Amino acid sequence: MAALQRKIFATLLTLTVLVCSIPVMLCKHKIDTDISVLLPDDEWISGHLNFLRDSQLGNLVAISLSSPGGKEGFGELANFADRLADKIACYPGVRRVASRFEPEEALAAGRVLFKGIAQTLDGSDLNDVAGRIGLSRLEQIMRGHYDALLRPGGIFQQKIIAADPLNLHEIPLNRLQRLGQESGFRMEIRDSRLWNGEHSSMLLVVETSIPVTDADAAEALYSRLDEDIARISRGHDILCVALSGHRHAMDNQRLLKHDIMVTMFVAGMGFLLLFLIFFRDWMAIVIFVIPVAGVQCAIGLTMLFFERPSAIILGLGTTVVGIALDYGLHVYVASSLHEGEAREKALQAIRRPLVFSALTTLGVFWAFLLSGTPGYRQLAFASTCGLVFSLLFSMICLPSLLPKNRRVKTWMPRIASRFPTRSREYYSKAVLAGALIASVAIVVAMFSNFEKDIRQLDGLSDELRSDKTAFATVWGEMSRAAATISGENVEDLHIRHDLLAKSAKAAGVPGFDSLSLLWPSLPTREANASAWDEFWRGGKACELRGNLAKAGEKYGFSHTAFEPFFQNLYKHDFSEDLVGNPDFAILTRRFIFTDGSEVVMNAFFDDDEEAVKQVAKMLEDTPGAMVISPSMFGSYISEKIMDDAAKIAVIAVFCVCALAFLCLKRLSKTLVALLPVLFATLAVWPAFAVCGLKLNAVSLVACIVVVGLAIDYGIFVVSSCDKRDPAFSMSALYALSISALSTLVGASALLWASHPALRSVGLTITSGVTAAYITAVLLSPAVYTLTISSKTQDKTPKPSEETKHPA
Repeated sequence: MAALQRKIFATLLTLTVLVCSIPVMLCKHKIDTDISVLLPDDEWISGHLNFLRDSQLGNLVAISLSSPGGKEGFGELANFADRLADKIACYPGVRRVASRFEPEEALAAGRVLFKGIAQTLDGSDLNDVAGRIGLSRLEQIMRGHYDALLRPGGIFQQKIIAADPLNLHEIPLNRLQRLGQESGFRMEIRDSRLWNGEHSSMLLVVETSIPVTDADAAEALYSRLDEDIARISRGHDILCVALSGHRHAMDNQRLLKHDIMVTMFVAGMGFLLLFLIFFRDWMAIVIFVIPVAGVQCAIGLTMLFFERPSAIILGLGTTVVGIALDYGLHVYVASSLHEGEAREKALQAIRRPLVFSALTTLGVFWAFLLSGTPGYRQLAFASTCGLVFSLLFSMICLPSLLPKNRRVKTWMPRIASRFPTRSREYYSKAVLAGALIASVAIVVAMFSNFEKDIRQLDGLSDELRSDKTAFATVWGEMSRAAATISGENVEDLHIRHDLLAKSAKAAGVPGFDSLSLLWPSLPTREANASAWDEFWRGGKACELRGNLAKAGEKYGFSHTAFEPFFQNLYKHDFSEDLVGNPDFAILTRRFIFTDGSEVVMNAFFDDDEEAVKQVAKMLEDTPGAMVISPSMFGSYISEKIMDDAAKIAVIAVFCVCALAFLCLKRLSKTLVALLPVLFATLAVWPAFAVCGLKLNAVSLVACIVVVGLAIDYGIFVVSSCDKRDPAFSMSALYALSISALSTLVGASALLWASHPALRSVGLTITSGVTAAYITAVLLSPAVYTLTISSKTQDKTPKPSEETKHPA
């Protein structure tokens, strides 16, 4: 006895160290809180994620500064913005802070654009030019020039007017202003500041080098930003709202880490109380600790083999604990409810169904190894490690740790004594009720909606939701799609974007903005310059001279006032390129960025379904092209996850059916064993409907896990019915009940999770396991008795027949 106690103490001490070390590992090890680990490997999905991670647009932080009720004046708000911008510019990872738009930048950009204006105007623009050289239109333009010269400082306008009598500079400058609005915000420049339409709020734009998925670096940036805002705004009534994609990653990380630690603690306490209450035996702690240690070892191995294991996958570990406990439970019950030879027989009787139950569950998880989703492969690896460890330890080591001559008294035998033998009338009613419930569940499933947008599973805090609403109220919120083309040569990309811009302009794609519209590629600029020359040499230059003389004479302009325009009319300098010009760096970095060894060029347009289809069709034959659509991203991901889940489900169901048939050796018994699987999957739909939720891609994957749990119940119930041994039936029902309760403790802990993905998993497994247990205890024995048992009794010869026809 002393040796047994030493073995138990050493085992518990070792396992306790393992269990306690995992939370420490979780705190120090970097886990992946990015939902992309749960997304299938797909070129279109990867392109979206890379665009958000690598493009400058994905790394921008927009800060809205406003004064509630206008208590702070424009000057105070501008002063606050400058002080805050100076602070932010010193932060690690901050490249630039845009707090104002200097007029010098606009003038420098205008000079470059006007110098090459002949290279940027296409056929439709030349039609506009043709409309300006008419006499009536020229008179209006001359009136404007005359008024400009009379204003203070008008003398400085003389050279500009002489070089551009038709105000042609308006065409590229209008495009420049439109290209600056590709973010979709409603803003305008006033006193060199970025204001909203009502002039009540200012906007700061911070450009960082922090990837949008790096929650830790973003956390440090926002923490310092909050401190500086609180310090600078002390004594001022200024409201600051900072938004960026980083906050999504930050919120997801916070929620997932919090949920994992809370659910593991709640599940652990629930398991401990469950065992102590139902078994009333201190040895039950051994059953609790050993499988949990198996799961913890699996988590440790996952962290060892995977650089950044998924936080959501680790969250599923609380559910896997419930599965791993099953094996120790069956061994403990068979050992503790029997003595002597009965104990050995009980352990022998459960060996086959226990092994096949584990194999069917593992078969489900092995199906995940063939998934195209990295996170599911992690789930398969972690679950296999935990379940194999728990099974081997439960079957090999656990019996030697348990006292051989000790029975545990429980209240379960009184219930188990009536299992599974009841009246045929009762069984008939149970089957009828089961058929009715299944019919209702099927109808509910047919009329239930499916959540196609995976973004609904994004874990956002109430604070972030409130800030997004407040920001959208002030600055607007317009979804923008992007057409990206990648390659090694900028000029080659520019040529391809020229073709896209021409097609988009002809098709009327709403809100299409591209660098090609402002500054085309060199071949296009050369072609535009040739068209320009041909336009003027066709008689338009002579017509303009005559009309300028007539219209200008009315306002005192001399015949030679606009000679500089005609002197430079056919001069073209193709050596200057806007892309490499520092005056356009702020603009061009929005449209061109480097993705590793490749260069990526972007165009933007309104993110509606028809526009996305139009642009996608235009880019069908363009190498390295992709359309980025935030509005369609979620639905596309859901489609891919559903396809992946369907493949996994087919493989998992095949494995479950094949292994169940190998265990039970008869098709009829296999079908009875599959009843808990059927009702478990059907129960999920009404459960989500009652909670007012929609099934989603993550819940479908959780349904596959439920299949692996439910088949275990079916195999043990059919094995119990086959044995027709009250003692075995009592052990099976007892272990089955505690097993279901332990699984529900782990899964139900996820119901209180803050993250919607984990909460969805908890609801799926809780409803599925509950239905599987009820089906296994009440319906499966009834179907077995009315079909298989009845046929067996019919084939059994009567005593009189035995006499006439001896065996």
